[in-house]
Amino acid sequence: MKITNQVPVRLHRKEKPGLMGGEGGRLFLTEDKLVFAKTGLNATFKVSYTETDLEKAYREGNVKIEIPLSSILEALSDTRVGSPYLMVRHRTEAGEEFDSFMYVEDSVMDFTPWVEEIYRRKKEIREEEEAGLETAQLKRFLIIVDQSHDQEGQTRNLKIVNAVNDICNRLHLAEPTALRGRPSDELFVANQNLLPKTLLTILFGMKEGKFQKKELEIICDYVKNGGQLLLTAHSPYDPPNTFVELFGAKFLKGVIEDEANNDGQHKDHIIVKNLANHPVNAGVNAVCFGKYGCYPIEASQGAVVLASSSESARPPHSPVAALIPYGNGQTLIVGQTSLFQDDFASRLDNERWLRNIITFLVSQQTPTHFLPPPPPPPPPPPP
Repeated sequence: MKITNQVPVRLHRKEKPGLMGGEGGRLFLTEDKLVFAKTGLNATFKVSYTETDLEKAYREGNVKIEIPLSSILEALSDTRVGSPYLMVRHRTEAGEEFDSFMYVEDSVMDFTPWVEEIYRRKKEIREEEEAGLETAQLKRFLIIVDQSHDQEGQTRNLKIVNAVNDICNRLHLAEPTALRGRPSDELFVANQNLLPKTLLTILFGMKEGKFQKKELEIICDYVKNGGQLLLTAHSPYDPPNTFVELFGAKFLKGVIEDEANNDGQHKDHIIVKNLANHPVNAGVNAVCFGKYGCYPIEASQGAVVLASSSESARPPHSPVAALIPYGNGQTLIVGQTSLFQDDFASRLDNERWLRNIITFLVSQQTPTHFLPPPPPPPPPPPP
């Protein structure tokens, strides 16, 4: 940890709405942090501390404040009541803004060089991060939500939009990108440059026959090269089997009905409690599928069945959600969409399940420049 500037100070931190008391110690400016350490009475008299001294302060628990330079919003040098001070406003990990005042008592010191150094290092850190992104090339930080294949009402639904936005904010991802248009626009062809940067592509409310061959090839390559894909069917329309069969899966026609496990309104509004021991199902006890029912899923042998219908259902023990490995990526398919929409999302654990699914798929991403070449795709399912 290289020290670039240091000075004995008295610290005052102002956190709205109150003021914390002062504390004596030493202020250090390193290559990437502003560090305040309680260093004892001799801090005032010792001219210079070494990196070893600072490391000792860390080991002994005397480092009280660390402010990453990248989190500093403003730095200011001025005097107050005759004493020079350095003020920094910075953002905490929780997203709150915080003010810290570092006074030097009985001194004519000017903190202007500190301010200049902070801004210089902030600029260098930002440039280094941007250079790192360019070097990685395939680092993924986007979520794409498709709205270009006649399923706009499925993807613009409030609960879905809120879930995607909240997860992007929480994980510090880029703002999600919506592809808006018509199927004939072939927006996955026009925007294929985005896919190497995309963590997750979401296709809610998919119907049969909406994707052209070129788009299907591009999306398959995206998953094969490490992308994550979430696809849900839009019953009661023809299920998108031309699409999911490429990944070794199929939606069976005829929605699941359950006389014993439903929401009390319709027997195809099935309640599913058969949930695999998987992060997607953490904290989820049951989900209720919405209007028009859910297609059963037939998946390849390598698929992980995440949820299935009950013993009393017709057909019984049928997968309703499956995770399918494909190359270096994965496709997660669900046999219906409306359980994630406004009317049904608040039933049972539906909304939590949606957020779990998206969070899990995003967390699976490994930077693709560290991945081995993709294996060949699985064989097609038997006719």
